[in-house]
Amino acid sequence: MIENHEITFVIQGPVSSYEGRNQNNSVTRQLIESIRKFYPESFIILSTWNNQNDLDQYEKIVDIIIKSEDPGPIGTKQSWFSNINRQIVSTRNGLEKSTTKYSAKIRSDFFFNQYFDFKQYFSQKNVFNDSLDLFKDRILMCTYKGHYPLFPYYISDWFHLGLTNDLFDLWDIPLATDTDAEYYSDSEGYSFFKIPFSFTTEKVNSRLHSEQYIFTTFLKKKGGDFNLGFKDFGLKDFIKSYKLIRGNFQFVSRYNLGLRSYKYEVKQDSEDLIFWEFNLNNITLLKVLKNTIIIVMKSYYVYLFKKK
Repeated sequence: MIENHEITFVIQGPVSSYEGRNQNNSVTRQLIESIRKFYPESFIILSTWNNQNDLDQYEKIVDIIIKSEDPGPIGTKQSWFSNINRQIVSTRNGLEKSTTKYSAKIRSDFFFNQYFDFKQYFSQKNVFNDSLDLFKDRILMCTYKGHYPLFPYYISDWFHLGLTNDLFDLWDIPLATDTDAEYYSDSEGYSFFKIPFSFTTEKVNSRLHSEQYIFTTFLKKKGGDFNLGFKDFGLKDFIKSYKLIRGNFQFVSRYNLGLRSYKYEVKQDSEDLIFWEFNLNNITLLKVLKNTIIIVMKSYYVYLFKKK
């Protein structure tokens, strides 16, 4: 049974705005204070960059500060992929210094507004216990209904909690390359009409979303063949990734976790986990179909009427 004194919170990322990344400059301190309030027995590691300002203010309120060399953004037109190496380096370096049994990885631009009892999530059995186990225990991650259905092998990177060795294994992956960032040239950019089983409202140059890169690169490390780009995915990838993710992760909604952000609006939604609680009964099936149709129609609407 997991106890709070067995958890190290690894806060990864910048503590202030910098070129190419704006954030509320007080949010990291707010995150630290929220962890101290709701999880006072836990440890805190702040894994950030040696070029960040005002790091002295954190010396007395965290247990360890790791100041890594900033690898910088990777060259791509997609803002959601440009900081992937920064996330890998700061997360991996922070987890490497964790000495507790469990660790929680969280971005530095989020904070908690309530306590959440993690114990209940580590007593549930693997629903696909058929040789798909990638970790010694399942990893808890927050998600919402818009994350998965559009892209296979997509895991949320906002919050992970699990055995420290499992989390380190997940994040101990090679950095993305310029080839990954500019996989499709401008003339080959793919709109949502051209990506099989997927929908996006802008041209795609990077090979994958950053969340897909993390998980497929981890799977490749485990011996899988995952040299895929957006245009390569087919129905079998959605089925395989669904079983892999549901079989190796636990899920909690952002709202119930108490995770808040100035960047992302977090609303209470009873169907946030609908794709992961899917059990083939008629009511759930109808909800899954309804949410998929809504997401697809929203993509078409933005593309047709709001595209710049």
